[in-house]
Amino acid sequence: MKKLLLLLFSLLCFLSCKNSSNTEYENFKSKYNDLKKEKEELEKRVEYGCKDIKRNYEYLIQEKINFEKEIQVLFNPENVHYYTDVRLTYPEKEEIFKLLYLNDFLVKLQDDELIVDVKQHFLDSSDEETEEIMSDINPYIGITIKVIDLNNDGKVEVFINLNNSFLYGNSGIEYIFSKNDNNNFFILAHYSGEADIVNFSKDTYLDLILGRSGVKVPVIKWERNKYKMDNEADYVSYEEGNVPETVSFEEFYRRQKLYNQQK
Repeated sequence: MKKLLLLLFSLLCFLSCKNSSNTEYENFKSKYNDLKKEKEELEKRVEYGCKDIKRNYEYLIQEKINFEKEIQVLFNPENVHYYTDVRLTYPEKEEIFKLLYLNDFLVKLQDDELIVDVKQHFLDSSDEETEEIMSDINPYIGITIKVIDLNNDGKVEVFINLNNSFLYGNSGIEYIFSKNDNNNFFILAHYSGEADIVNFSKDTYLDLILGRSGVKVPVIKWERNKYKMDNEADYVSYEEGNVPETVSFEEFYRRQKLYNQQK
């Protein structure tokens, strides 16, 4: 009898241990599966995060390439005319390009040319009349850049004339860049048409007439060792004979070189 009871007790202990082991095994298996799922989700997040980082990096690289290409196209040697021995450096070109804000006018790069993104200008219109108008627009922008040292101080002034009748009208637009005391470029003036060099002061050729159209035209005069800003410009009338003879950039550069040689 005792042996039978002992045998039954042993059997109960065995079954109890087996059930306990099975329960622990199932718990361990469940935790393992949970951890495995977390690991897989984490790997997916890392993978997606790396792809996003890669996409953003590639986008920034392409933007930098486009930016540098746009600067290269704007300052193509065929567009730039130097009337000074000083040459623009790449950082100066980059500084000027940023001040032009061409992207704000929906100008883009296409086939090594800066063009107007006509479709973006008519993004909200899609009727037949608009399509016809768009087809008649010449998207290409004419570029003429003149670099000159007007006050002979070693710091150049840069004249950038952009021509596209859709964006700037028939006269185009001209930006004049000068340097401040910190040697940084700023926009001295921008007007329709082209600027002329004139001699209002009778002894130098530093004054500028902005544009050539209209009854009266603005004049930026050289006063107190600096140019007056465009919002301080005086206005003169061609018809009243108030405009002295203009001097070409080539002639100004010739006289400046002669003056420097005689100093």
